[in-house]
Amino acid sequence: MPMLGYQLLTILLILLLPLIPKQFADDRIRLLIILFGICLLPVFFTALLADIKRKFILTICFILFLIPLAISTIFSIDNQQSIIQLRLYLSYFVIFASSGIIFPNLRSKEIFVACYLLIVSSLSFFSLYNTLIRHYVNRENISFLWIYYGHNHLSSLLILAIPFCVYALLTYWEDKKIRLTVFVISCLLFISLLFTFSIGAMIALAVSFFIVLVIVRKTLPHKKVFIVAFLIIAFLGISSLYLFSLNKGIKTFDLRKNPYKNVSSRFVYWQKAFDNFGETPLTGSGLDTFYKVNIETRPYSRYAHNFFIQMLSDTGIFGFLTTITLIGAVLWNAYNTIKTTLDKRKRLFYLSLFVCLLSSTLLAAIDVDWHLPTVFLIFWVLAGFLKNYAK
Repeated sequence: MPMLGYQLLTILLILLLPLIPKQFADDRIRLLIILFGICLLPVFFTALLADIKRKFILTICFILFLIPLAISTIFSIDNQQSIIQLRLYLSYFVIFASSGIIFPNLRSKEIFVACYLLIVSSLSFFSLYNTLIRHYVNRENISFLWIYYGHNHLSSLLILAIPFCVYALLTYWEDKKIRLTVFVISCLLFISLLFTFSIGAMIALAVSFFIVLVIVRKTLPHKKVFIVAFLIIAFLGISSLYLFSLNKGIKTFDLRKNPYKNVSSRFVYWQKAFDNFGETPLTGSGLDTFYKVNIETRPYSRYAHNFFIQMLSDTGIFGFLTTITLIGAVLWNAYNTIKTTLDKRKRLFYLSLFVCLLSSTLLAAIDVDWHLPTVFLIFWVLAGFLKNYAK
């Protein structure tokens, strides 16, 4: 298959998966990602050999990450569930390793981002309709189309999109048509983020913009635009926190959202994960088995609401350490790419990419979004964009 075919296949998958209503319950999502990984195998083997030859640190970290996952699966309390999850992580590895070759230059990456902004904008329309017109809240299935209990997980896709709006706005400012289009999309995405009611996502994105302002403050292009983006998102997050703290929700919505109660519930989940780690510190209870060890905990949750703590529970100390190492290497590599890229346009792209990856990581530390296969797939496609320019 020519590279254009792989690009179209990747974009088609990214356009299709977020539209599936039941993001956790629908097995077609996992199946499509696994099949997509199989389709990429010819590209993957080429990329893997090249990465090993040049000792590319992210690929090495990913391989080390997979080893304790495989071991924990062998000793899992639910082998069938863990095997399914292991296949998914293997697919993420194939997709990550292949992404940089499939989208080899900045132009191809920009096309992918443009298509991604298109689907997130479309989802925002549907979401705003369900929220503001229908006042619809769903307590059965997580979706990007509606609020699930206290917030809409579309927020996890929005924080991977909004930084690229900043990039597009600054890059194509001289083109009036593109500038107007991107400005309208940016306004739509900011409004959509507010009405996801995801305080965690707003805080994660605001903190990420702030960190970029701090660590590259001396050489940051268009610093004022990044400051404005930070202030807007921070305002949205603080306003939402204040609103729900006072009223315990909005009267026209049947929301179960109390920030203080939600935080206390997370402490319960995290404590259970630590307790389970204490019982099986070396191998954990197996990939994606927290739902079993947490079965008697109240309030109940299938996930620990912290990806890293759940990996500690599921895969033991070695799985936890390799997880921290892998994600840390991704962020460090993104930062180094910013420092070593001289071309201003490319540098601005990687600045936006860094904000995306960092905000998604911060959100994963307080919510379940990386357990949504669609979200983690997009994360690894974007992380693969680092391969061509990182040293």
